Amino acid sequence: MPRSVIFPTTGRSSGSLSNVIWDTVIQHGGSYLLSLTGFWGDQGDGDGLEVYDLTFMNWHGYNSDNSRPTIRLLCSVNDTCADIVVDDVALWTDSGDDVTWTCENAFGSGAYSESDGHAGDSYTTTTTITATPTYSISTMANDLSTPFPSTQSFTISTVPTSFYPGATPISSLLKLTTAGGLA
Repeated sequence: MPRSVIFPTTGRSSGSLSNVIWDTVIQHGGSYLLSLTGFWGDQGDGDGLEVYDLTFMNWHGYNSDNSRPTIRLLCSVNDTCADIVVDDVALWTDSGDDVTWTCENAFGSGAYSESDGHAGDSYTTTTTITATPTYSISTMANDLSTPFPSTQSFTISTVPTSFYPGATPISSLLKLTTAGGLA
């Protein structure tokens, strides 16, 4: 079960993330379906993470933990995320009548982000979505119907040869025949 796209950093981080497009993402379950975390914690020893020119488009699916936002964009007020585009997003829940989108100091277009801003500008918004989106999502053969158990041993399934529904496999990949053993 895919979880989400998350970029957590600590206050000790330095660097940048830019010019990235995520197009056509399908998710079945998970806690944070679309999550960008430009800071994590309060250590503050680094120069910060510069985040700009990111596009999230054609994201479809549902979360399995409706206590968390389906979309969460969290950026530091000192290192604001800019030019963030969220377009054609249909994310819902399998356990409720609404979902939330949370945005903090992320500037751009689509979803709920503010259009203009720069380092030092601060804002936070939370939007509750009550209209169920209309979408159809594919599944892969042998998709997990429940997560792997966390308190007991289990056998890892054969790695699929293709992650694209309906595509012809190119070759046979890794196959585990026993827990932790290679075939």
